[in-house]
Amino acid sequence: NDAKLMGGQLCLTNPDVLRIVTENLLKDLREHPEWQIIDFSQNDNTRYCQCDRCAAVDEEEGSHAGTLIRFINAVAEEIEKEFPNVLVQTFAYQYTRKAPKITKARHNVLIRYCTIEACFRHPLTDETCTKNGTIFSDELREWKDKCHQISVWDYSVNYSCFAAPFPNLIALRENLRFFAECGATHVYEEDTSPGSNRAGGAYPELKAYLISKLEWNPYMSDEEYESHMNGFLAAYYGKGWQEIKKYIEFEHAMTADRHFGCFERVDSSAIHKCDDGARWNEIAETFDPKAYQEPHPNSPLSKLVDRLDEAEAFYDRAYALAETEEQRKHITRNKMAFDYLRLFCTPHDKSSMTAEEQAAYEIAVQDYLRKRTEYNFFHNLFTARRKH
Repeated sequence: NDAKLMGGQLCLTNPDVLRIVTENLLKDLREHPEWQIIDFSQNDNTRYCQCDRCAAVDEEEGSHAGTLIRFINAVAEEIEKEFPNVLVQTFAYQYTRKAPKITKARHNVLIRYCTIEACFRHPLTDETCTKNGTIFSDELREWKDKCHQISVWDYSVNYSCFAAPFPNLIALRENLRFFAECGATHVYEEDTSPGSNRAGGAYPELKAYLISKLEWNPYMSDEEYESHMNGFLAAYYGKGWQEIKKYIEFEHAMTADRHFGCFERVDSSAIHKCDDGARWNEIAETFDPKAYQEPHPNSPLSKLVDRLDEAEAFYDRAYALAETEEQRKHITRNKMAFDYLRLFCTPHDKSSMTAEEQAAYEIAVQDYLRKRTEYNFFHNLFTARRKH
């Protein structure tokens, strides 16, 4: 548009952009008449257009969603003429997360609200959570008044460290109910891909199961939620399932006063130490946890790490009660979350260790890395792009 336009996003007040986008979306729909939803959303960066026209609209609307929704409304109006049953979907994400003050989305526009900046240890409606407060709950309620159709893109994993525990079972249940109360017709829980990564804390399979149940019935009672949890634990872990249940309660108690985002720092890997943006992805993608790496000084898992013996004991007792090799495999694989914490998130001062202690520790590290490959674990979002 002019020199103020920054690369990464379109200028949404440029009439040529509107024409080109509309033409392309109509072309796609003509080629796929079976589609009921077509998406046009911002790119995954915050480099929005800052030209005078876009800036003026955003200032008037009190949000960068102002230019977006006016643009999407114009596109949706044209699409409705030829495809009256198609919804035009767009993200409310990062800089467009806050609803515009004036403009409402048309009836054939589907808003997909994204929670990427939230704390997932606490519900979005938990006003005592200093990270969530009323920010996300207020924004979702505002969107409820500014659109006819709403969807939610939520996050249920720590992309900075797949292996470490991610205590979100309390927030999951409360958030799914809140999404339903806000009129969400669809919720997508972004997690790891089971085909490429099996790491996901101490009970990733349970989490996936509970998400599926909550998606079907977000209004379930406490008793129903407990019943679904207990039923899965018993089927998956065997006779020792109650020990796993006790651990889950223990994990949530140890983290009650901490925040967990979906890019939470729980270790001191190189991914968090690189200030050179050009090399950040390269370093992150090639990262491997190393013996003797420095623990993160303010990990939200610090209380759990301090009582790691207790955490592991729950899984040891469950293992002792297991009756099948499949159950033992489930427990061993999930227990790798604690192996990671013990090996890479607790202090190991080489200078103060005996030769025997060093050898035992280094063997344990190599054994973890071997099992990581065996179980198809990746360390973080970026290492998942490479192959073992």
